[in-house]
Formats: sequence, C-alpha cells, structure tokens
Amino acid sequence: MPESNNTTNSKGFIYALLCYLFWGILPLYWHMLIEIPSLVILANRMLWSSIFLTVFCLFQNRRALISVIKNKRNVYYMGIAGILVTINWGIYIYAVTHQYVVESSLGYYINPLINVLLGVVFLKEKLNRLEKIATLFAFIGVSYFTISYGSFPYISFILALSMSIYGIVKKKANLPAVQALTLETLLITPMAILYLLHSIYSGELSFSEIATKSVILLVFGGIVTAVPLLLFAKAIKYLPYSTIGFIQYISPTLQLIIGIFVFHEGFTSAHAICFLFIWIGLAFFTVNIIQNSSFKRKTAIKVNTKG
Repeated sequence: MPESNNTTNSKGFIYALLCYLFWGILPLYWHMLIEIPSLVILANRMLWSSIFLTVFCLFQNRRALISVIKNKRNVYYMGIAGILVTINWGIYIYAVTHQYVVESSLGYYINPLINVLLGVVFLKEKLNRLEKIATLFAFIGVSYFTISYGSFPYISFILALSMSIYGIVKKKANLPAVQALTLETLLITPMAILYLLHSIYSGELSFSEIATKSVILLVFGGIVTAVPLLLFAKAIKYLPYSTIGFIQYISPTLQLIIGIFVFHEGFTSAHAICFLFIWIGLAFFTVNIIQNSSFKRKTAIKVNTKG
C-alpha cells in the first residue's frame, strides 16, 4: 500500500533533522584533529568519503552509478562541483581548527540569502519585496560588522559563496543525489592522493608520528562526511524544499552555540548586531518561503478541482 502524506512527511522530517543535527555538531569532530594540518585533514576527508560512497553505491545500485559516470556532461559538471566542495570543506576545516567556528556559522546563515542573489545574477530571477528586504538586512549586518570589527568576514563569505555556487551547479546537472556526490568525490580524490603522497615523500607527513586515535578519526571522516549528505538526499525525497529551508538553520545555530560555549570564541557586540540583522533578514526570507509555498498549494488545488 502507498504511504500516506503524514508518514512520508514524518520520514522526511526525521531524515532532515538528523542531517542538520549531524552537520551542526561536526565542529566537535574536526576539532579533535586540531593537531593535524588542515590540508591533511581535507585530503583524508576527500579520499575516505569517496571510498565510502563508492562502496555504498556499488552495493545499492551500481548500474545507476556507472550510467552517471559514462556521461561526459555529468563528469564536467561534477568536476566543477568537486572543486567547489573541496574549497568549502577546506575553509570549514580551517575555521574549526583555527577557532573561527562562530564565523563559519555566520557563513551558513548567509548562505540562503546568497542563493537569492546568485539566482538574480546567474538565473535571471527577480527579487520580490520580501527578498529585497531580507537581502538589505543581511547587507546592513555584514557592513556593520566589517566597519565595527575592522575586518571583513572572509571565511563566512567563502563558505556561503562556494556552497551557493555548488548548489547552482548541482541544479544545472540535475543528477541523482547519491550518484552525483559519489562522482564528484571520485573526481577530486586523485588530488587528495597526490597531496598525501607528496607530503609523505617530502617528509612533511609521517603517519607513524600521528596518534592512532587521530588516524582512526581521519579514516572515519569519510563516513562522517557522507552520512549527513545521504540523509539530506533522503530528506529531499519526502519534504518540500521550503520545509527543509526552515530545518537547515539548526546547523549554524548549533555551530554558533558550540563556538561560543564549548570553544569559548569571542562574541563581541559587533558579532551580536551582525547576527541580529542576519536573523531579521532570514525572518523575511522565511515568510517569503511560506507565502510562496502556500500560493503554490492553493494553485495546485484549484487546478485539480477544475480538472
């Protein structure tokens, strides 16, 4: 028997909740590797996530993976996606291991607003009134932070921008989520292997000098990377994207809490005012999502009724 809407929505909510809780507490995981160079962590993350995802796909649906890999267009788009996700992962790992978790959380709050702006620039979309207000508040918040704090939040913007462009590339590619992710990690893996081999050959890296616990954490970093992405792929099957838009704020909120209360990072009045404006902007952005979702539902009901 087909599942009811309530059942599928509940499933989707659980998948999405687990996904963003997972992403929210990831700083605690990468922080345990603080003594390892960021590029070594990144290279291992790239390598082991590709191995885990490839094994997962081969057992789940190898034909689908082979079909995606054979297409040159897919390789082109996933190559770009792989570069973008490498930048995002690298900056994020650097932020966590260098006490910039608060700034990284700001990046993921800005991300949906950057998505709106990129939609205007690259997809020729037009901003409605609420989206303009949301973007204005975000701009005011970041501008105030830059002037008051004396430095531009580069980490926040690189994280937000790389993830937003990554989203556009994935949307253009329009591929099955798990197979696409596997292909993009496979394409960036050679860079990871070359870097690790070079580091070992040059004497910069010696795994014999790294604690066993850290080696295990590096290997399991692939699973830690892949699991929330697989949960996300499941969530978007069952939930409207607008609903996922609400739940996604769990992740940067947890990161912010961890940055302030666990890692004791500085949180100045400039941070507070910047975040306040971002949150106000996100409130307008969220209202806009609700209104659009409600309008689409009403339109669909009218069309079905007439049919």
